[in-house]
Amino acid sequence: MPFNLSITPAQLEILAKPNQHLTQTYQLQNNSSSPIFLSASIQQWQPNSTNQSPQYLPQTNTPVHFSLLNSNIKLNQPFSIPPRQAQQLILKIQLPNRLPESYFTLFLNQQNPYSTSTNSTQTTAKIGSHLFISTSNTDQIKHQAKIISFSTTPKIKDILFSKINLNLDLQNQSNYLFHSNGQLVITKNNHLFQQIPIFPHRYLAHRSRPIQCFNQQDTHPIPIQCTISPPFWPGLYTVNLELNSNVKISPTTASFFVLPISPLMFIFLISFLIYLLLKKTKTKT
Repeated sequence: MPFNLSITPAQLEILAKPNQHLTQTYQLQNNSSSPIFLSASIQQWQPNSTNQSPQYLPQTNTPVHFSLLNSNIKLNQPFSIPPRQAQQLILKIQLPNRLPESYFTLFLNQQNPYSTSTNSTQTTAKIGSHLFISTSNTDQIKHQAKIISFSTTPKIKDILFSKINLNLDLQNQSNYLFHSNGQLVITKNNHLFQQIPIFPHRYLAHRSRPIQCFNQQDTHPIPIQCTISPPFWPGLYTVNLELNSNVKISPTTASFFVLPISPLMFIFLISFLIYLLLKKTKTKT
């Protein structure tokens, strides 16, 4: 059974006042040439400690109440979308008095209406839209972040050849998520050498993840390892992370040295060859 369904928005961040009732419209599009049989469900998750990927929790009562306002569609009940047709889902979100940052996914589960299972339907595929929800009495949120590791490799390098790898892990020390909008600033002997924009990753509350940069060669930017490419001039280089103004971060730097290793080796090699040639000439005479 083909499954070619899209959902918009693919993810949603909500920061709202306590006890509010919100509605969010989702647009579903059946891109296939046959009907799709679905059910909608909400599942809570926690971020993985290493890469923030979702770890879904057992189905339990959550402090947030979800329901659908569609007259003919309810959560966990089957419905269908005809071929090449769209369907709106109107999700109602009832917030409690206080909600620490919490994470949910609205799942669209494809159902097999021809299943012989005693459950009458079986989930054969699904897609989802993440919800990041928290409450606050103010929308002027200030964030605190900390660089928990910062290094450059290698620490000493030649003016040519290999790149410098920049390795940073950033931790969100506040109660609300933020995006890493900013840049890496590289100085040489206290003078600006280069500025590298960083990828705007989402940093969840009290979670850490690496800082990454853009793949400048791709029309659709993807996160990659932050690097500095040669050539370099000899000297001391210092790297500093700058984030947007609503994220407070203690200054932390990493440094590396660039030395003219390859020119010195070349000069040494030429000098050695000249020495051997002169020695050989002197011996003959």
